[in-house]
Amino acid sequence: MKISPINSNLSKPSFNGRYVDIKYNVDIKNLSGWHKNSYLENTLGSYHFDRKNKVYFASPMEPISDNIKEAADAVVYDNEPSYPDVNKEVSRNYFGTERKNYKDDFEEIRQYYYRREMGGFASVAEAKYQQWQAAECARLYDKGGHLRYVKEQTEDKIKAIEKDKSEMFDGIRTAEGELKKQQEIKANVEQHVENLQDLQKPYKEIIDASEKNTANEGAIYTAAATGLAGIVYKQTTQNKYEDFWPKASAAYNSITSERDKDFHMTEAKESAKKEYDKLEKTTAKFNTVKENCIKTINELQNRIKTLKEKINTADKDITKNKAIIEDCKAKLIPIFDELKNFYAKQGIKVIKNV
Repeated sequence: MKISPINSNLSKPSFNGRYVDIKYNVDIKNLSGWHKNSYLENTLGSYHFDRKNKVYFASPMEPISDNIKEAADAVVYDNEPSYPDVNKEVSRNYFGTERKNYKDDFEEIRQYYYRREMGGFASVAEAKYQQWQAAECARLYDKGGHLRYVKEQTEDKIKAIEKDKSEMFDGIRTAEGELKKQQEIKANVEQHVENLQDLQKPYKEIIDASEKNTANEGAIYTAAATGLAGIVYKQTTQNKYEDFWPKASAAYNSITSERDKDFHMTEAKESAKKEYDKLEKTTAKFNTVKENCIKTINELQNRIKTLKEKINTADKDITKNKAIIEDCKAKLIPIFDELKNFYAKQGIKVIKNV
C-alpha cells in the first residue's frame, strides 16, 4: 500500500485543534479551517454569554472539553465525509446525465484521513489505509474520465442540435404563415388586375368611337355656325324670301344655342383617356405587386425546403451522436464495474450526514 503525499499551499500546515480570532458577524464557512463536512456548534449563549471573538477548529476525532467551548463562541468539528453512492450517484454520472466530478469527493475523503493522521487522535495505520482506499477510488474513477468527457461533450452537441432544430421548426412555421399570406395576396391581386383590365375595355371603346365620330360632330357645329352667320347677313341685305329665314335660323339655333351643355366627342375622349391611363398605371402597379409576391413565394418555398433539409441532416447528426454516447456507455460498463467491485471488496458503506 502506497500513499501519495497531499500537496498544500501552506509551508507548515496546522493539523491540531486551534483557536482563530474572528470579527463580529464573520461567515465562519469562509474561513480556511472549514471543510465540506464540517459541523458548527454555537457555544455563545449556552456555555458562556460574553463574546470571545474566537472560533475553535477541532481536529478529526478530537474530544472537545467544556473548557474549549467556554473559551470560544463556536466550535467547528471536522467530520468524516461520506463516500458517494456508487449505485445511485456515481452510476448516474457514468450512464445518466448527471454532471459531477466525484473525484473531488474521493479527494475530500483522502484529505480528511490525512488530517486525521496528522491530528494524532486516531490510528495512524487506519488513517493511512483509508487514504489509500480513497486514492484508489479516485484512480479507478479517473479511468473512465475520458469516456465520460466524450459522452458529456456529445450530450452537449445533441442539446445544441436540438436547439437549432427547434429554431428551424420555428422558422418553418413563420415561413409557412407568411407563404399563406403571400399566396392570398397574389390571388387577390391577380383578380384585381383582371377587373382593372375589364374596366379598360369600355373606356377604350369610348376613345375609339370618339376618335371615329369627332369629325362628324365638328362638321355639324361648323355647318350650324356658318349657316346662322349667312342668314344674318342675308336678312340685312335682302328682303326676298324673308319668310324662310326664321325657319332656317331656328334649325341652326337649336344646334348652337346650348352647345356648352352638349355631350362632345372630344371631351368624352379626353375624359375616357384620362381614366384609361389611370387604369393602365394602376394595372401596371398591381402587376408589379404580383411579381413581387411571386418572387417572395418562391423565396419562402425555397426557405422551407432548405430548413426541412437541415432538420433531416440534424436528425442524422443526432442519431450519429447518440450512437457515440451508447458506445461510451458500453465501454464504461467494465470500468464502472471495477469501481463498484472495489466498493464491495472494501466494504465501503455510504453514510450520509444529516
